Amino acid sequence: MKIGIVGGSIAGCSATILLRKAGHDVTVFERSTKALTGRGGGIGTTPGLMEEIRKEGLIKGDFAYVQINKMPFVGKSSASEPYGRTAWALPINFHVFQWNELWKNLRANVPDDCYQAGIKIVNAKSIPDGKVELTTESKDRLVFDLVLFADGYNSLGRRILFPDKKLKYRGYVLWRGLLPESKIESASPLKDDILRLSYDNAPGHNVVYFIPDENGSIKEGTRMFNWAAYVAIPDSELDELMTDRWGKIRFGTLPPGTMTKTNEDRLKKLLSRSIPNHYAEVVNKTKDSYIQVIYTLDLDRYSKDRMCLIGDAGIVVPPFTGSGVFKGYHNVKDLVHCLKEYSNLEEALEQWSKRQLLTGKRLLALGEQMEKAFIWEQLDFAHVDEETTRKWWKASVTFPDRFNYETG
Repeated sequence: MKIGIVGGSIAGCSATILLRKAGHDVTVFERSTKALTGRGGGIGTTPGLMEEIRKEGLIKGDFAYVQINKMPFVGKSSASEPYGRTAWALPINFHVFQWNELWKNLRANVPDDCYQAGIKIVNAKSIPDGKVELTTESKDRLVFDLVLFADGYNSLGRRILFPDKKLKYRGYVLWRGLLPESKIESASPLKDDILRLSYDNAPGHNVVYFIPDENGSIKEGTRMFNWAAYVAIPDSELDELMTDRWGKIRFGTLPPGTMTKTNEDRLKKLLSRSIPNHYAEVVNKTKDSYIQVIYTLDLDRYSKDRMCLIGDAGIVVPPFTGSGVFKGYHNVKDLVHCLKEYSNLEEALEQWSKRQLLTGKRLLALGEQMEKAFIWEQLDFAHVDEETTRKWWKASVTFPDRFNYETG
């Protein structure tokens, strides 16, 4: 089958690799002419899913990651400076790594003749004989048997297929940054931890952990310190925050190096008051921090007229679920399975869409549950005991029946 994929990021490259392995003729279109590095900091997934994508050949055997074994919940306390007070530490088993490194591994497994960089798709429509026609910015028309949109949370494909579905702003942003460990003056207590730092009775929290450096080193002193601060921003103030250094209001993302100094200084001042001094120092030293606005979006279908949505082009969930790698990968794994199981393409896509919808809605419910706890009802870990924190966590994170990140 001749398949076109719109979007050459993580989901798009994963889809290309898996569909080519299944024997399909695949072309992926990426509007950027440059490598998609510098678009994200640290991300993570479960060891089971990491092993699965390694066995599928999506990443190399020596792919660099940091093993996380516990998640301490820490609050700012004058009696416990500079590192803060730990209310409780949850044992976990998680791998964290560089978004850049994952994309580079995936891209290396996509042949250059399949990856069309600098090609922006501006329209898609169903045409006679059950084909799909893609139109490029230069007005070229390209015909495929099936098209997958892997073009992110602001998906063109979703807007074409389901124009009534709109992104919903959740009232907070994710402000992120990276700092080389070598630039941190005092030794960090972080080992195999991913810390959640509460604010002083204010919505949101900051997640901090080490990831490998750009060369894949996880040796102490060479790693990158990754921080991700969830900050509540009223809707009325969002445009001002998202106005870049040149006066342009950005939608969804304020890339590194584009934030105004006034806004960056204001956010740094806010965190300096809210988190332990050691971590505030890291935030204050970070240059070229960036912002992602947090949205959600629900759907009733994942496919229509031989066009499908994968990854964040589908249901958009809050970021707490750790499902970024999971979503796009399993969307395509399920698609490959359905294409083999059903000889009729329409039936295959119908069954595939139902399964993606079930998984997507489960993730959305889980993410909204976590959002309520981690943003709007976040405990102040400086003033609660272990038992209270355990009960809060158990009440906050309840996975849907029979759901996990290895099987969906």
